[in-house]
Amino acid sequence: MAKDWTPDLLKIHFDQRFIDQNKAVEAALIAADKAVQAALLAAKEAVTKAEVATEKRFDGVNEFRAQLADQAATFMPRAEYTIQHRSLADIVDASVARLDDKINTATSQGERAGGASQTSQRYTALLVPSVISLLTSIAVVVVAIILH
Repeated sequence: MAKDWTPDLLKIHFDQRFIDQNKAVEAALIAADKAVQAALLAAKEAVTKAEVATEKRFDGVNEFRAQLADQAATFMPRAEYTIQHRSLADIVDASVARLDDKINTATSQGERAGGASQTSQRYTALLVPSVISLLTSIAVVVVAIILH
């Protein structure tokens, strides 16, 4: 069999093998290029989807922040609360002082009149409406503050 090979036949044989290998390499390069292009396209689509998802997430976060800002805007500032609370405390203190004066006046008048039962009745007659009035005033102010 070695006798059948001549230099011209060997050259033809190796030239044909070289051409076949070049075609195979070229086909492999074309296939690799197509695979790379497909991978790049898939990566581009993935990035686009990720960007859309991130944008939606940020929209939700921004909406939540806006809700918090709206809610915070409706809260009463501490300084305003302190002023209103101090005003209510002054009103309550003044009402208590008036009640004390009325009780003392009623007690001293009752003692002068000579009857403890009259003093109790006057005390009850003055105390009950005054306490109801005071509690109603406090309730109205508290509700007004809460609904403000």
